Amino acid sequence: MKQISEIIDILSDENVNLENALIKTKVLMHRMGEQEAVEWINKELTGYSSEDEVPKYRVLGARPMVRATNGYHSSDNMPAPVYSLPEEQKKSLNELKMVQSISAIAHMIEGDGNSIVWDIPYAFWPKLSEGLSPGVQIEKAWSEVTKSQLLEISTVIRSRLLDFSLNLEENIPSDVGVAEAKEKAKEIGAGDMFRNTVIGDNATIIIGDNNTQSISNSVIKNDLESLLKLLSEKGISEVDGVALKSAVQCDEGSVDFEKKEFGPAVKDWVKAMMVKAVDGTWTIGLDAAGSLLATVLAKFYGFP
Repeated sequence: MKQISEIIDILSDENVNLENALIKTKVLMHRMGEQEAVEWINKELTGYSSEDEVPKYRVLGARPMVRATNGYHSSDNMPAPVYSLPEEQKKSLNELKMVQSISAIAHMIEGDGNSIVWDIPYAFWPKLSEGLSPGVQIEKAWSEVTKSQLLEISTVIRSRLLDFSLNLEENIPSDVGVAEAKEKAKEIGAGDMFRNTVIGDNATIIIGDNNTQSISNSVIKNDLESLLKLLSEKGISEVDGVALKSAVQCDEGSVDFEKKEFGPAVKDWVKAMMVKAVDGTWTIGLDAAGSLLATVLAKFYGFP
């Protein structure tokens, strides 16, 4: 398709307009029926929510810093003594998840200075003070990342998107129409190609209004442990997880891969979970439950 070449031209330009490339890729992937790719692009264009698991390239190593005083003298830009904090709190200060839109990140880069600073909440200060000398108090605490780290986010997106587009161009001729390109995209597995090349490992992209979960690489084909781990994170009890494991084993040899149908034991398990979604035993909405189970089980069985 001609549109693929246009995206490549934008991404390979020295003065790349990444937003324009993302928008054109969004149109392309929508026409190919690849909704997961569209949702990833939407999140890059508008930002991720606090509940999203952001891609790894958006998790930056931060430097926690403090300004401290003994009442007579102040010391600026001291590394924060985070070793006194619990591991989870320590991680929250040493890692920064960038959920902002790609345009907002670009705006941060254009500002003055070489770093971006976020205040550390006052609730952390007493625990941080335990790592200082007696009589020394914190006057200010913050975490910072360098602008070069922010720039790396755009660089990764640009590079991955370019790799995907070049691979796509090799497989889809420029003179084909939308319908033919869509069929060709299915043949070459464009969705998986996009997921593996662009989105990356272990990212969960939430589609639409949270009623449908696209699992990305969280669930691996024929890997029961990855399936059970994901479902456990979604609130399924250990007992129900054991029941699913038993159902999968019971259905060996009875799954219809041609019709993309689960075996009878797994079907019964799904029905039981839907009942739990209705009566509130499983705290997830009925529509979300159906979409989630259908998606993760299809991913587990490798249904195309």
